[in-house]
Amino acid sequence: MSARRFVLGLILAWCVTPAQAGQITYEFVQGSDGPHPGEVAAALIFAEPPAFPDAGWKTSDVASILQFSVLDADFAQLGTYTPQLVQEIRSETGSILIGGQITGLANGVAIHTLMDLDSGQSLLVNLVTGKGIHGDWIAVVQAPGAVPEPSTLAMAGIGVVACLAARALARHGRRAAARSLTTN
Repeated sequence: MSARRFVLGLILAWCVTPAQAGQITYEFVQGSDGPHPGEVAAALIFAEPPAFPDAGWKTSDVASILQFSVLDADFAQLGTYTPQLVQEIRSETGSILIGGQITGLANGVAIHTLMDLDSGQSLLVNLVTGKGIHGDWIAVVQAPGAVPEPSTLAMAGIGVVACLAARALARHGRRAAARSLTTN
């Protein structure tokens, strides 16, 4: 394999490989019985699952839940709740949470969520007021091909230039050696 093909392959692989953020966010989209149907009532951010909408995963480690937030003031107090994992969380496709239970606690308010396989049947419950909302925990899909930082692009550019320069020097050395052989 030539050096040019190798470098081109590295550049192509770098450009088309999806970025792994190391976390994934799910939003609880309210069903028709919620105070605001179709709007987001809560969010969960997980550290461990892959950040791809087509990869299944599961976790029974509460440390993999980075954040549990309530985003609808009509449902419960806005803010971040301390998560407690009641039952293993799972997703077969990565796009929707289909199993598990989490309770979140903040300032004397407890929020409980039950993930369900059937569409629109996951449940979010305010354990203080008794309010409950049906809906779905849906992954927030990030735009494909996240833009790299400028320093990453600069370093990649320097690497490409260095590879091309090394190849040119090697070629020059081979030509010089071949010329010296033909003159002798």
